[in-house]
Amino acid sequence: IWLAHSRRYGDLKEALVPVEIARVTPRLAMPFEPETWLADRKARMADAAHRLARSAKAGAIPGGSIEDGTLKIDRLTAAVPEEADALVLDLYRRLPEVRVTDLLLEVDDEIGFTEAFTHLRTGVPCKDRIGLLNVLLS
Repeated sequence: IWLAHSRRYGDLKEALVPVEIARVTPRLAMPFEPETWLADRKARMADAAHRLARSAKAGAIPGGSIEDGTLKIDRLTAAVPEEADALVLDLYRRLPEVRVTDLLLEVDDEIGFTEAFTHLRTGVPCKDRIGLLNVLLS
């Protein structure tokens, strides 16, 4: 399922790179052959398991411990400055008060995204934009 004329939710066949171009691309984020990638991941996992085993034997697991054969990880504490709450409240006070539906109508006037929601059989766009936006919000 995809939306016609959508950049984000378009047909994937239009977004995929042809195999010939992908093979000659020098800097792919991962190897082209899945076996190479899987072998690398297996080696990384084995190395990480080995390091964890060494740390467990030494009783030095960073941020955790092994108790009765169970790995326990310490809960992370938030490192938020005390001034953060005041900053957030100040930013919210500066924002203009606007209803969400009014904001969505303004965005729709600019880009017309509600036109993508058409009747299943007739293909006609929805005539009740506010009703459609309320349904989307709910």
